[in-house]
Amino acid sequence: MCVEFYRVSVGWTTRGYSLIELLVTVGILCTLIAVLLPNFQDTIESNVTNSQVKLFITTLNLARSESIKRGTNVGICPSNDGIDCDAAS
Repeated sequence: MCVEFYRVSVGWTTRGYSLIELLVTVGILCTLIAVLLPNFQDTIESNVTNSQVKLFITTLNLARSESIKRGTNVGICPSNDGIDCDAAS
């Protein structure tokens, strides 16, 4: 939306925004970003943590169902490649 300013007494018209209006707008935007950015980063970290917990619960449920299906004990262990257990982890 374009705001038009007309100066009748001088005899010329000006369209657009003044430098002060632009600086005030940029200052307000920077302040809002500075306030909201840390909260947004906390939200992202919380979502990552929730995803990791859900993955762990899914892994436990899979191990339980495999144990029931096979009729034996099943263990879970960390793995980088999904094939071998990593003893160092």
